[in-house]
Amino acid sequence: MAFDIPKIPDEKIIEIMQHVIDMFLIPKFIDLGMDATGRWKNSLEARANNGNGEIWGEDYTQYLSRGRGPNKDSTTKAKINFAVWMAKGNPEFKAWLAVKGLTAYGVPIAYKIADKGNDYYPDGTDLLDVLNSPECKAYIIEQIGTFYTLEISKILKKQIHDNFA
Repeated sequence: MAFDIPKIPDEKIIEIMQHVIDMFLIPKFIDLGMDATGRWKNSLEARANNGNGEIWGEDYTQYLSRGRGPNKDSTTKAKINFAVWMAKGNPEFKAWLAVKGLTAYGVPIAYKIADKGNDYYPDGTDLLDVLNSPECKAYIIEQIGTFYTLEISKILKKQIHDNFA
């Protein structure tokens, strides 16, 4: 009695990854006090890619997890240009300033970031470590196990029915 092991459908992978986002990643983000505008949380997207689950989000996730160091170009002119761009042209930074009530201090805050890096630099945070936590891994394994248990049960029931009908 041989049968092909079913492939987990992309929809199921996306469902599992969305639960990982909702149950592990977003709560960790909130626990770290990083949420100011909701943009990062709302950008998270579960995807399936060749049978693998992926989580996509804003490109500045790297700065939330690893921190942002000082500008490589440490000239005063470069730091001023960066600070003005951040305070005037970066919508996420502008939204963060508004939420914190710091709109009037955008350029000095951005200049400090250009000069020293952000608060998460150089040590980074453990934001993404939650994805490798035993609890997160156990959840994913449980979900995959449940999927396969149900699918194999269906196959066996069908084979028994076909052989004894």
